[in-house]
Amino acid sequence: MPEILEKPVPNPLAKNPNFYTHKVFATVGLILIGVIVLLLGAAIIFRVNLNDLLGNINFTENKVASSSAKSDKTENWKTYTDENITFKYPLNWKTIYSKDASTAEIIDVEPLDRKNYETSFNTLLITKAANPKNLTIEQIIHRDNSSGISLPSQFADSSIEKKENILVDGENGIRYYLNESSTPTQDETYVLHEGYVYNFENNGGVAFRDTYSQILSTFKFIKSTTIFLKQGATQANADSLAKDLNSIKGVTKVRVTTPDEALAIYKEENKAHPELINTAEIFPNTIEVTSEESVADQVKTMAKQKSFVESVNP
Repeated sequence: MPEILEKPVPNPLAKNPNFYTHKVFATVGLILIGVIVLLLGAAIIFRVNLNDLLGNINFTENKVASSSAKSDKTENWKTYTDENITFKYPLNWKTIYSKDASTAEIIDVEPLDRKNYETSFNTLLITKAANPKNLTIEQIIHRDNSSGISLPSQFADSSIEKKENILVDGENGIRYYLNESSTPTQDETYVLHEGYVYNFENNGGVAFRDTYSQILSTFKFIKSTTIFLKQGATQANADSLAKDLNSIKGVTKVRVTTPDEALAIYKEENKAHPELINTAEIFPNTIEVTSEESVADQVKTMAKQKSFVESVNP
């Protein structure tokens, strides 16, 4: 009986030895394609988000720039400065300084052309008056003839619509908003400083309130500092220090007085006694600095660091 053989099972590797190799490559290729697709998608999403981020940054920068421009309305205004105060006011305005019989100092700030304003009164009055009894602001606005204070205006409590505490160059003050129907004055602001009361009075109507507030925001108290140089200090020393002091933001004036100039001033003040001093050698170079109070200490520190400075007053 012939032997019956089983039919052999075909072996794919016998015909195609690279079968598994191709399969592996195909799988790896699909994985690589998937990774590439994912990376491209991530890149697109990142770019969209980056554009949004840059857009937000630009918007923020524009907003900040716009806000800065809005807050700098007073940047190109005129500047008023005397021995005690400094403030800014609009280009088409003027200031008039005066003293009344009680020695209160008054600065009238008003437009050159008044026809567009609601009242015929002075638009803004800034008054500096002595406060010999060291009264509080509340005591001052309810003052009587014994207060010893001379201010141009007075108002009743019934005229006050509201009041708010404010800072004027770091000093505590009170601003009163007054009833338009009861008084031509719309705002009164009081600040106490070194034995004086400063009063800011708005007589320009409600339409002037914004300008009044802007002027008030620029108000600074002034400090005078005198620097005495040592005998033997040169003119170059004085000029160099003056230049450095002038670079401090908030310094409004620097003046160097030479020994010869000091002698001339002394002779003028002592005409009745010309024999007293006839030589400039005893006078040192001096530097007078006028600055905002907030930088007065910086002025003194800079001066005291110089070896050729004798003393600083105050």
